[in-house]
Amino acid sequence: MILLFALILGLIAFNAKVMSRYYMTLMGFDQAARVYAEQIAVTEQSLNGRAGDTVSTNVTVRNVGNFIWPAEGANPVHMSYHLFGQHGRVVVNDGLRRDLPNDLRPGQRATISLGIKLPKKPGDYTVEVDMVQEGVTWFGQKGGKTFSLGVQVGGNS
Repeated sequence: MILLFALILGLIAFNAKVMSRYYMTLMGFDQAARVYAEQIAVTEQSLNGRAGDTVSTNVTVRNVGNFIWPAEGANPVHMSYHLFGQHGRVVVNDGLRRDLPNDLRPGQRATISLGIKLPKKPGDYTVEVDMVQEGVTWFGQKGGKTFSLGVQVGGNS
């Protein structure tokens, strides 16, 4: 009887430890265990606009990581982008931000209208859409899969 009682207590303690670790990661408290994983889909293969304009495209993102992406608070998660010119030269490192409509739990998705501020110089560019946890990291820097699409910028005439 004592052995059965000890076994039950051991299983409860083990379960509490496992669930505590899961909860701490899910809620974002255990930063070392976070998986910054995203699935991004954009319906357009390319965008075009005039120099200096802001163009928009609908982007669907799915949280395939292991923690809740907070929409608000000290370190919210936003959708943004990097803009590259010819030969991969960075033109804009920190693009315009778009808020999540709500916290995104693992497995959930949201569609967001992402505004992209075009450069003032006409030419061909590449936009890399990525998620960023403010004050922490860009998801792409932690192994997240970004999404790239071409942008053709024309003159103002």
